[in-house]
Amino acid sequence: MKKTTLQLCRVKLQLCIKKMNAILLLALALSFSIQLNARCTSLQDSLVLSMRLLNAPLGKAFDLIKQQTPYRFIYDNSLLKKSKPVSLTVSNEPLTKVLSLLFRNQPFDYRIIEQSIIITPHAAATGIAVSGIKETVISYTDTLITGTVMADSGLVPLTGATIELKGTGLIVSTDNNGRFSIRIPEAGGILQVSYVGHSPKAIAVNSRTGFPLTILLMKKPTELDVVTLVSTGYEFLPKERITGSFTPIDNKTLNEQVGGNIIDRLKGVASSVLFDKKTNGPSFTIRGLSTINGPKEPLIILDNYPYEGDINNINPNDVENITILKDAAAASIWGTRAGNGVVVITTKKGRFNQGTRVEFNSNIIITEKPDLFYQPQMSPADHIDVEEMLFNNGFYTSQINSPTHTALSPVVEILLKQQQGSLSSADAAARLNALKTVDIRNEYNKHFYRQAFYQQHALNIRGGSEKIAYLISGGYDKGLSNLDAPNNRITLRSENSYKPTRALQVNFGILSTNSSTQSGKPGYGDILMSGNKISYLSFTDADGKPLAMAKTYRQSYTDTAGGGKLLDWNYYPLEDYKYNTSKTNLTDLIGKVGFNYKLMPGLDIDFKYQYQKQQTTSTTLAALESYYTRDLINKYTQLDYATGKVKYAIPLGGIFGKTVSTLESQNLRGQINFNRRFGQHEIVSLIGSEIRQTRQNTDNMSAFGYDPSILTTGVIDIVNPQLNFVTRSYDYLSGGGVSYAATNNRFVSFFGNASYIFKGKYILTGSARKDASNLFGKA
Repeated sequence: MKKTTLQLCRVKLQLCIKKMNAILLLALALSFSIQLNARCTSLQDSLVLSMRLLNAPLGKAFDLIKQQTPYRFIYDNSLLKKSKPVSLTVSNEPLTKVLSLLFRNQPFDYRIIEQSIIITPHAAATGIAVSGIKETVISYTDTLITGTVMADSGLVPLTGATIELKGTGLIVSTDNNGRFSIRIPEAGGILQVSYVGHSPKAIAVNSRTGFPLTILLMKKPTELDVVTLVSTGYEFLPKERITGSFTPIDNKTLNEQVGGNIIDRLKGVASSVLFDKKTNGPSFTIRGLSTINGPKEPLIILDNYPYEGDINNINPNDVENITILKDAAAASIWGTRAGNGVVVITTKKGRFNQGTRVEFNSNIIITEKPDLFYQPQMSPADHIDVEEMLFNNGFYTSQINSPTHTALSPVVEILLKQQQGSLSSADAAARLNALKTVDIRNEYNKHFYRQAFYQQHALNIRGGSEKIAYLISGGYDKGLSNLDAPNNRITLRSENSYKPTRALQVNFGILSTNSSTQSGKPGYGDILMSGNKISYLSFTDADGKPLAMAKTYRQSYTDTAGGGKLLDWNYYPLEDYKYNTSKTNLTDLIGKVGFNYKLMPGLDIDFKYQYQKQQTTSTTLAALESYYTRDLINKYTQLDYATGKVKYAIPLGGIFGKTVSTLESQNLRGQINFNRRFGQHEIVSLIGSEIRQTRQNTDNMSAFGYDPSILTTGVIDIVNPQLNFVTRSYDYLSGGGVSYAATNNRFVSFFGNASYIFKGKYILTGSARKDASNLFGKA
């Protein structure tokens, strides 16, 4: 009996100890919560903000708060779309006051939890979802659900997985350890869990659900089991096996951008690639310039061969994928020509045992006029004030007294007339004030620029049987630039593969491109006066008639020179482009054939041959009505003032120029490929040799006194010097003949590439290349 009583006492004592421990833990938790609340409140009161907003989006205020405080915002985008613009000016005000001012007229509320500001609907949210933090300010009667999202193995936490309480708009994300917490109403709800590359999962939860939860998401085999193959120009490899820096761009990504050429399609999707519209350099560069005097253009590889032409000639609708090789590792594949980077282009092809597929693509692109006022610059009024200041300080004295009668700006001409007394101060001031109201950018917008229009249509048919794979495609492009310059392009392509036996495959194809471009109107900055930009010029008078301007010489000189015996020496910006035109026609033909023979499993031999011929014909015509031709004729016109006879050293008529450039390229390559697996070991290698020849011929022809209606030309004296009417010096004339140029470059290359893979994880790669050519001593 005593023993039993002693045991009961021990049990009661243990229960008392447990109760005391629970009371102590509860007291510690309350103390921690009070301290944490006090610390958060103290932090909110200690933070001060300064901002100035005028009808600004609420999101702009959020950005300013995040810049000045450690607080972040959590919200549903659908809520923020309902926000009203805010106008607020505060200086060194507490965070709580700034938030109350920002949200006083908004259609939603906010809550502060630790260092997070959570946006909630007006009295509509039953709980607040917070990821990876503990609530310290606001209490709820709902249930707080916590858990961890893991990959299907249960070993890897998924960072950034999305958990949404269905039907409430409450969304949280997992932290770096895959953990999350979210409040649910007492009635319960459904959590929708998703993560990129994994199958989503829906879980029903309520206040009785045990937690923390462990949620496993299964990987999507359709997405993760696909091996992405990348082309180096010699072989296709999984991207994990390519060394160096590269960017693969698939067909879907390439088509995210619109444009009539590959350059336009690459903008915005290719990293480390700089696009430049300057005419004196390449249209794009990869990781900047790598040379000063050498070629600056990246190497273009089209279907395993260097493309000896402009990349803009390639129809982007024919492209399947692009790989950009960026660093020195590409040199071991393509040699020194890879120093500026390599763009490997693979075109679409038919596949064996594929049903016939018909693809049609049509794009119409309309581009607005460029905003000439986007870049800030000096106003015409300020420009005129500067010219007036420079004139008063004698800056233009040498130009005024120049024996070559250099053209003066309209402002300098007005000030000079006022100084000479031929124009009163009142009239001069009136004319200057009138010029201050003119902005040449408005003149360009009114007379030269327009909406650009471009249409692109492409059709391809492809398919294949057990022995034959084929593709036939055609494209038609036509456009009109912002400056009324027309262009068009027609492309035709055929790709075929034939398997006469299981070991032999024959490939052959042909690509034809025909394009033409023409000149248009002058663009902003093209119209100059003595080589200088004038910001206050007008191109028409009050009646809309074209105005003349002094382009090279002063109008006071050109109006009287020759006593009326010379051609009109005025320059008319609104008309001159019509008589100074250029046109370029291009024809490009590529034919290729290849043989692949499998000697044994994992070992095959490859032969390829490609022939390319490209002819570019460029013509220019400066008609007799153009300023260039009239100026040149006048400069070398001889006048006999006694008899009134006129002698023309430059015959009357237009000045015609024509350049015909022919590029012919041949490539022959032999290559052995080896790919075998031995248990946990795998070897992938190739070795080969290539010879290439590029021959280019350029013929130039120019003629004076050209009459396009009857196709006649004149001759000029290039032996004896001719008197210059303006400078009164003697000059030798040039032109009016034919010139020829030709180059023939040959290249021989030996290359090899090998990879050793162990257990499919560890890869050792190596490559080597040796090039030889006839370009000895070339800079």
